[in-house]
Amino acid sequence: MERRWKPETTTWYRKIRRAVSILLLLGVWLLSGCGNHSAENTEMDSTAALQYTEQIKKEWEEAESTPFGKYPELVTYTLGKVAPDDNSNMPAGDTYEDNNYTRYLKELLNVQNKDVLEGIDHAQYTRLLQMSISEEELPDIMLVTNQQILDELVEQDLIADLTEVFDNCTSDRVKEMYESYGEGKMQSVTYEGRIMAFPETEVYTGPSLLWLRKDWIDSLGLQEPKTMEEAMEVVRKFVEENPGANENGNVGLVFDPSLVGQSDQCFSLDPIFDSFHAYPGKWIQGENGKMICGSVTEETKMALKKLSEYYRNGILDRAFMVSNAKNLPELLKDGRSGAFFGWWWAPNNPLAEIYDEEAEWKPYLFTTDSNRVMTSLSYGRDYCVVARKGFEHPEIIPKIMSALFDYARYDGKEEAKGVGEYLRMNVDPTATPFVINLDYSDAIFRTTSNIQKVMDGEKNVGELTVLEQGYYKSCREYLDTKEPEAWQWAAYESRIAAVSRLAEADISYVNEGYSQEFDTLKSSVLSELSEKAFILIITGEKPVEYFDTYVTEWYETGGEELTRQANEIAENRQHGE
Repeated sequence: MERRWKPETTTWYRKIRRAVSILLLLGVWLLSGCGNHSAENTEMDSTAALQYTEQIKKEWEEAESTPFGKYPELVTYTLGKVAPDDNSNMPAGDTYEDNNYTRYLKELLNVQNKDVLEGIDHAQYTRLLQMSISEEELPDIMLVTNQQILDELVEQDLIADLTEVFDNCTSDRVKEMYESYGEGKMQSVTYEGRIMAFPETEVYTGPSLLWLRKDWIDSLGLQEPKTMEEAMEVVRKFVEENPGANENGNVGLVFDPSLVGQSDQCFSLDPIFDSFHAYPGKWIQGENGKMICGSVTEETKMALKKLSEYYRNGILDRAFMVSNAKNLPELLKDGRSGAFFGWWWAPNNPLAEIYDEEAEWKPYLFTTDSNRVMTSLSYGRDYCVVARKGFEHPEIIPKIMSALFDYARYDGKEEAKGVGEYLRMNVDPTATPFVINLDYSDAIFRTTSNIQKVMDGEKNVGELTVLEQGYYKSCREYLDTKEPEAWQWAAYESRIAAVSRLAEADISYVNEGYSQEFDTLKSSVLSELSEKAFILIITGEKPVEYFDTYVTEWYETGGEELTRQANEIAENRQHGE
């Protein structure tokens, strides 16, 4: 059932309540000077009351104009967010309004969320938010789930200008985090020079890695691959020899029918496309300086030709059309496949869920002779947080962002012990009030480097952030335990083995610095058209020359207009508009 909300405490009510509380406090002081008190005592009491009132006023001003100033009175704000029914894996008894995150924020800043607009997932919350916008009944602070809704909120003048509170109430470290992504990240939420939202950041993950069963490579007497071609030959040997001894045989490289991956899921074919400098679904700058969609380039055509060859030779799973994110891990668990492309965090998902001590999964990254690899950035979710226009305390947004992503990690680790506990327990980020994440673009590499330095004796554990301490503890336990648990193995294989492999390479991104505006230039019709054409070519139902026919259809079906818009955006950005 969809959840709705009813308007709660309004801004004018809070202002009156604050004024009345100060007046009543002053009245108590003055009245205490009457009756048996002398005139001198009355004057002293009045002076003390005025001094106290002035002190409270200063505390309010500091709270409203600094990142970590604490409000002298509890500030409760209504909130709209994604709130899964499974309670985000929080311990029993904790709720979205009362958990380690909210208790920490209440102690540090004296703020409390009242969740009035909740959706159990992205889709339901988006529907509820759109209904609230149409009725102009918005929470004080709310998660916005896509660029189109943000555009609508700005156009209808329903949300607050956050430029001033960004300048005053955002910590220097949080500002640095945003700056690490270049101008594009903040530009996507800036309208006519005014900051209207705080965006989520998508930490650079590097390219997807090829995860192979190293124990199978050894059992077959094979050499570890050094190139993509050698790796595909290893996969072909897996298919021929069936080292998993599965009665249904080995299916080769498993992948999702969508072919091109997202930042939150594995099983794409992106590294093969990358090896041809092909970037389907991404807007990139062509040789002529103009923007072009990677789905229609000559490089993508060549990549599809190679994938068709792999399919014919049995290297690619022949039954990939009936695969999905749910059944692909089962093929790995059952020993029907020992190969898939996955992000550095693949040990956490899907491998931790199918953990087997005998299955030795190892990540491989294939670079050029100069140790370089070119890939593309996936913009991921375009989540952001906004404040309702007229809300008295829009500065709560940067204060909470600074408290969670700066102070809790770096300077206030003692006060934020509960936050660290949640991180170690792998509690889902939806337990936080805003749901979004914020960190440096190279955060995963910083974290791994710091953990490794502690392991090598070059740093003390106390120098690590709260997040890093949690991962270090898990990695240390993995190394010191004869029979480690799945989550300990996953922490080490992801944070140390996989990220270290990425850190050794010179990684660059073909679309780095591009504004997230380009990610809005997409069409479900064109995406379906591309996916269908790619599958037809890979499976051999159509020759590779069919790609040219597809490209013509792509432009005629709306691609030409999207390309025009992409180049208009690029031109405007170039001229600083």
